[in-house]
Amino acid sequence: MSVLARPGVLASLLAASALVLHPSTFSPRWMPGRFAVLAALLALAALGLLARLSARMRSAAAWLSAAGAAVLLAALGVDGLRGHHGTLAILSGEARPHFDEAGPDGRTLGLRPLGFVVGAERILDSGVVFLRLPGGGPPVELTPERSVSFGGLRFARPRAVATGGASRLRVAASDGVRTVTADVAPGAPGRALDLTIALEEYFPDFALDDKQRPYSRSSEARNPAALLAVEKGGQTHRAFVLKAMPGVHRVEPLGFTFSLLEVAPERRAEIAVHREPAALVVLLGAVLLAVGVALSWPSLPALPAAAVGGDPDAPVLPGGALALLLAAVDRGSVLAWSFDLAVDGGRVPLAGVGVLLGAALILALGGTLLLAAARLAGEGAGSRPLARGALWLAVLLAGAALALALARMAALPAGPATALPLAGVGFAAAVLAGALVASRTPSLTFVSRAAPLVLPLGVVAAIGLAVVAGVAGVWRDGTYATPAAAASAAAALLGLGALEPTGAPGLRRFAFLLALLALAIV
Repeated sequence: MSVLARPGVLASLLAASALVLHPSTFSPRWMPGRFAVLAALLALAALGLLARLSARMRSAAAWLSAAGAAVLLAALGVDGLRGHHGTLAILSGEARPHFDEAGPDGRTLGLRPLGFVVGAERILDSGVVFLRLPGGGPPVELTPERSVSFGGLRFARPRAVATGGASRLRVAASDGVRTVTADVAPGAPGRALDLTIALEEYFPDFALDDKQRPYSRSSEARNPAALLAVEKGGQTHRAFVLKAMPGVHRVEPLGFTFSLLEVAPERRAEIAVHREPAALVVLLGAVLLAVGVALSWPSLPALPAAAVGGDPDAPVLPGGALALLLAAVDRGSVLAWSFDLAVDGGRVPLAGVGVLLGAALILALGGTLLLAAARLAGEGAGSRPLARGALWLAVLLAGAALALALARMAALPAGPATALPLAGVGFAAAVLAGALVASRTPSLTFVSRAAPLVLPLGVVAAIGLAVVAGVAGVWRDGTYATPAAAASAAAALLGLGALEPTGAPGLRRFAFLLALLALAIV
């Protein structure tokens, strides 16, 4: 136990946990037992925090941090053992008492009872499903933006999938004098005068193969057609109708021409189902951990002088972080001097923003490399002012790009827009500006006093982001185990590791900064 409490060991365990947890570094191919490895690493890290209590019995912050870590880990273990995740596939008008359960690696585990019967009264093209739940109340609207809780389960993220069938066809029958319509559904024939019209076969995307046999090219209703069975006076005749050719399908023995007027495609709703009985305890553990870290900052070792002031090379890491973020944001579009904003229905280019961000990328990269070369050479008095000037110019250009982006966004049509990448760029530029101010010579008094607070407050902020992402995930996705929550938790783990008074502090702080910035592109 005492070995686990050593700063170097604990920092390594936390960093390894973050690496396994972060969604961008995980691949089932190189780590098939990812969740077992993650559980073991987190358990060892929690034991290390608990072992420290023997040396800090009177520290409330240590107790809170260790208790929060233990409660969080125990709750995650309960959800891992007793929780269930899967998919409910249901047709409109259908009721299901079970769902398809999936394991941690996504493999199907078979059907699992819901404990009650849930029905889908209506499924919209947008994915909205009106669920019929036990109790006899009105249908509950389930949308892709808001989950529904019932019976200890959460239903979330519905999406409508075309099955290739039709829930209803509207067919017209005309004898040249009269035209009547009938609604025909699978297993439910329609009536038109003295005709009984039944659906025999439906082709959503009708085509003929090389042997002139009908088939459907896809499950989408692009060229709908149907083969009908029309009964009159005890005799049944076949009628073929193609929506693209109305009024030309005539059955001579009946004296009627048939047309396909409308098609209501059959849609299946695929709904995510989650059961996490210890979700509230997970939230409690995260809050306790955040409070413990926040209270522990007075006893944490102060940042070294190089990070506070007097070292003109200190902005190397923040400058490199800004350059990396600009190179990765918006799928690398800044490298092509462009920048797009994600909005409902697609992406909208922001004219001029990509040019400013591209110039900021070049200046940030150039200034960072100049400072790194000066530090390695040991004699960079002549190049350091130029490098720092390039970094300041990069900050200014990034700020100008953000201002221009806000102006462009204000002119866009109303609709939700994803501005998280812009927030990440703003945060990275602010960190670089702070590093440039903090590393000036002579150092400022308020900077020296505020510097020890930066890292612990950043860790508390990362834990807070993980909590917010988890709560938002439960509200929208039905589970706190979302990529955003995992990325935020990985950043918090790296931050906790950066707090440890052991070797390579600059590298650990840089990894923490990169993880925070990566939240903008997850």
